[in-house]
Amino acid sequence: MSNNKFEEHFTSAQIEVRVGRGENQKSFKAHESALTESSEYFKTTLSFPNGIEKETRVIKLEEDVDEPEIFGFFLQNCYTGTVQMGLTLEKGQLTKFAKLYALGDRLISPSTREFAFGVLRDRLQNGQATQPSFFVDDLVDAATIIYRKTPYPTPEEEIAKNKKEAVSEYDDDDGEVTENTGDIESSRRIRALFTRYMVYNIKAVRERRKTVLVDLARENEDFCVDMLSSDDLVSAATTRQEASAASNPLGAYGLGYIKPNSQRRDQVALRSAAQ
Repeated sequence: MSNNKFEEHFTSAQIEVRVGRGENQKSFKAHESALTESSEYFKTTLSFPNGIEKETRVIKLEEDVDEPEIFGFFLQNCYTGTVQMGLTLEKGQLTKFAKLYALGDRLISPSTREFAFGVLRDRLQNGQATQPSFFVDDLVDAATIIYRKTPYPTPEEEIAKNKKEAVSEYDDDDGEVTENTGDIESSRRIRALFTRYMVYNIKAVRERRKTVLVDLARENEDFCVDMLSSDDLVSAATTRQEASAASNPLGAYGLGYIKPNSQRRDQVALRSAAQ
């Protein structure tokens, strides 16, 4: 953080943010400039001339994704650009940073989403390599949070995005053309990341958490589409020598009755987005 930004944060007015509900609610004091610079939600909420939040300097966050511990991570990242954590994957860590990603999505904070994505990517790689006993359970819990708590673009939004893909931003600093990514691309990327590791561990996931896997697939068509879009799943199913594995890879794992409506959305190739 530059000296100017540091000074700006600590000389701006404070805002009280009440996070959670009932006995679990906790109040945080944060500087207005830190909140509005990191989050479009706070910026918009505090910009209404006659808004009650602007007048009282109090904002309440009471949605399901609003948890005091996770909001504390959000504030750490607002002020320091990071969150204190151990050097290796710990039990429950994937779940916490999936919640941080979901909170960043709710608060319209690209920097928070990007930070959480980076942590999740690194810790998933670490967990896949070391295979701690809690890895598969945490993987499923974190994937469930991502699919249930973060929105995915509607078919109309996907069509609109595709029409704009030819439009790019020109970087004046180095003269290179860069892709204009946004919320839709962020949603694709985080799902691709979790799809990859769910596929890598599909046998263990089915053995340990089949009920959760089935519930998620039944209630969330996006999850089915993403899993069925994975070449890795086809390969893994084929190695089981199931007759229908290539055409119905989920069927090779006892989940063949779960079939997404292919007309809802063309299968989006997410598998390469997490690279």
